[in-house]
This record gives sequence, C-alpha cells and structure tokens, in this order.
Amino acid sequence: MRLALLPSAVRLLWFLVAFLSAFIAQAQRPNLEVAGLEYRHSRLSNDSLKGHVNSVAAFLNFPILKTEKRMIGGRFQANNSQLDLPDKGAFSVTRLDLNLFWQRNYSETTKLQFFVQGGLYSDFVDISGEDMRYAIGGSYTIRHGPRLTSGSGVQYARQFFGYQINPFIAIHYDISDRLHLSGLLPIRPRLDYQLSESISWVNEISGNLTSYRLSHQSRHSQYVKVTQWYGLSSLAVMVKKRHKFSAGLGYDFRNQVQLYDNDSQPYWSIITFPIGKPTQPIADFNARGLRMQVSYHLVLNRNE
Repeated sequence: MRLALLPSAVRLLWFLVAFLSAFIAQAQRPNLEVAGLEYRHSRLSNDSLKGHVNSVAAFLNFPILKTEKRMIGGRFQANNSQLDLPDKGAFSVTRLDLNLFWQRNYSETTKLQFFVQGGLYSDFVDISGEDMRYAIGGSYTIRHGPRLTSGSGVQYARQFFGYQINPFIAIHYDISDRLHLSGLLPIRPRLDYQLSESISWVNEISGNLTSYRLSHQSRHSQYVKVTQWYGLSSLAVMVKKRHKFSAGLGYDFRNQVQLYDNDSQPYWSIITFPIGKPTQPIADFNARGLRMQVSYHLVLNRNE
C-alpha cells in the first residue's frame, strides 16, 4: 500500500501552515519552537528479515488565548512512515492530528494543564470514522527554584487495539549552566550539553506506542500496532537565534510492527507494555537497527 495525499488535504495543510505561521509570529513566548520538520531513516534486521523505515514528520504550534493566569494553545502534527520489507512487501501509514491544551497558572511556581488530542491514523487508502482515535490527559508542575521544575501527569489514549495509560514525571533541571536534564520520565528523558552559544549536544531515550487503521475495502479494517524504543544522540546548531538544525545517530532497541484483525479483543496497556495476555497478531515483525535523523525547527527567541 502506498500513500497518496488527497489534493484538497495538501491545500488545506499549506493554508494552515501559512495562516498560523503569520499568527504565531505575533506571540512572544520565550524560546518557543513554532514549527518543525523531521526526516528519519531506520535500518532494521532480525534473524530472518531485513528492512528499513523512512519517516517524515512536521508540527506547527499555535496560540489561541493568553492572559496572566491562563493559556490556551494547540499543536498540529503530520507524520508519514513507510516500512519496506523485501520479503514481506511494503506499506505506508499516516498520522494527522490536533492537540489542544489549557493551562492555568495558580501562582508563580505552580501550573495545571489539561490536553486533548484527536485525529486520523490511517493508510489513507479510504478514510472513514474508523480511522479516528483520541487521547486526553493532564499534568501538574511546580517550580522548586531557579534551576528545577518538576511535575507529574497521566495520559489516556483510545488506541485501535484497546486502551493505553501513560503515567509520566515531567522534569526540567539545569544541572549547570551548560548541562540540562528535561523531558518526560520514563518515556522521553533528554540530556542537553551546551558546547557553545549556538551548538548543543543532545542525548535522549524515547518509547512510543501507536496504532493505525488500514483500508476497509482492501484490508477489512485491520490495524497495525507499532512499538518503538530507541536512543538518539544529536548535534543541534542554532543559526541567527531562530533556525535550529540538528542531525543525529541512534539505535532502535525495539521496533515492532504487528498486524491484527478488526475483531481482535481489546486490552489495556501501560506505556508500551500490555497488561495481561493480549490477542495474538496475525503478523509480527520485531527488529533492531541503526537510526539516522535530521530536523529543522523554527524558534522564537526570548530577546525578540
């Protein structure tokens, strides 16, 4: 299966990018990553198969409302991944979703945030309401001092295979003027070392589980479940305090693609780990391999 985006969807995407970029340019949040593009190539292999994954992703952040105590904003995301297995064929899946959040500042040190996310996760051969899924969640953070902010939260996601709970601890810790620990534990911790004013060395570990609905006509609404855990080390370069380019190498410790029938029994999962005994897939590919990744982010600097 190969993806061919509908012309109307492409025009809509470019309209959103142009309109929201102009709107966001008026916002003055410090060091906000307004938009970004990312390309990833992973080479996968196990005892019997070899293959690769090519992935292209984009995001766009936008404000809706900001006052002294409240903030409302959103994030539009698009991602297309193509898995090629020489002995098993190839398929393409796409994600188009919108994330909206509401944040309440109770004091200078405490914040409460709620968010909701929904969109299409599909091979886009034919699109219907079956291709939609959603997630909701919230978090509470406390600034303990000039160097440390921490918090906790949870996300609930309605996946095609069932239900997923993602508990997390949020952290931002300036260990020194150059070394910074941030991200979500345990699903995405990140360690940054500032080599110079414009160059940083970024190391991260990430775990992710997602699912995609396949064509109703040709695949009987089967779904694909993708589980990933990887480590990545990158160099990021800031150009003119606005354009951030990065390139990195990493390793996929786990990159598992499973195919299920539409009538599979739903089950619960915590992060990427199933609870109990899930339904057996009709096809299963689990591999490891090298990962190469390049990205570009448009940044609003605090001094502008």
